[in-house]
Amino acid sequence: MTSPDHAVWPAVLTHVRQHHPAMCRQWFEEIEPVGGSDGGYRVRVNRDVHRRYLENQCGRAFTEAHQAVTGRLDPVKFI
Repeated sequence: MTSPDHAVWPAVLTHVRQHHPAMCRQWFEEIEPVGGSDGGYRVRVNRDVHRRYLENQCGRAFTEAHQAVTGRLDPVKFI
């Protein structure tokens, strides 16, 4: 697993907030980048209910944002 680039995640959050404001939650600030591995960019979520919300409602938006910011096709994975 590669170390997270801490400049990438704030840019991803900004992109999501600009393009998908209705899905954003205040607790998004608590999401912690872990880094890339297994063809994905992993982020840690503190609560299981938040992880499920992100997977079910936000996965595509976060992956699109990560791709727009980095130019990489890696999906965002919530752990």
